[in-house]
Amino acid sequence: MHACRSYAANNEGNFPNSLDSLVVTDSSGAAYLQEAKLPLRDAWGTPYKYELLKEGKACKLVSLGKDKRGGGAGANEDMVFLMNSFR
Repeated sequence: MHACRSYAANNEGNFPNSLDSLVVTDSSGAAYLQEAKLPLRDAWGTPYKYELLKEGKACKLVSLGKDKRGGGAGANEDMVFLMNSFR
């Protein structure tokens, strides 16, 4: 999440088009995740789901949890992170 926010702060409030953008240098010359392997994965080895919102000024990052399916409780519960640009 921090990498997404840093990217937006350095790119006129725009979040990256994909999480892949965080491992390569952007227009400001910054790379936000060092030595990351693509696709970016959660603790259970499942690729994160990523969606741009509000014309790139917000984004949603989702981990499906241990069961790798939507819904669930406990370790199987989905984790959803919403981020907004403050510009």
